[in-house]
Amino acid sequence: DLERLDLEAALPAINSDGIQPALRADIYAALSAAYGRGGDAEKALKFSEMAVQTGGSGPAAYLALAGAYIDLGRHAEASALLEQAGGLEKNHPYYNALAAAYSGKGEYRKAYDALKAALKVKAPRPVLAATAKQMGMVCFELKLYKEADLYLGYAQRSGAECPECPLLLTTIRESLGAYQ
Repeated sequence: DLERLDLEAALPAINSDGIQPALRADIYAALSAAYGRGGDAEKALKFSEMAVQTGGSGPAAYLALAGAYIDLGRHAEASALLEQAGGLEKNHPYYNALAAAYSGKGEYRKAYDALKAALKVKAPRPVLAATAKQMGMVCFELKLYKEADLYLGYAQRSGAECPECPLLLTTIRESLGAYQ
């Protein structure tokens, strides 16, 4: 909330003529991300669109817009945006957003492929844990229970926020006969 308030306080200044469009776009993208984390998908979408319209072509602008589309259930728009956004660094945030868009459309095999690509990219443990959690959920949907167990277990041990992991892991292990 404090980040969002600071960025909102800067809005009158960034709308002046002296501010470079790229900086304006970065601030709009940051506002979009702050609203997205706060759960206000409509405002996140508004500022994401402003970032892109202002000329923001960096990863933050496109990822924020894709995230807003995903939060609003507009998965087809999110996947199309990410697939067509040339020049984006193919890192965990990109692949995770792409996988979330595919999952939202029920295209779990494409989500799986995107996350497999993400896992080849080096990242800090918390980032890997978030990707592993998402991969575990996708594997569960694909009924790849051994892989789901592996990824969800790693996510849980690595400290990813995953309140559903214990129940999913129990369900998976029971289906694999681990508790018999």
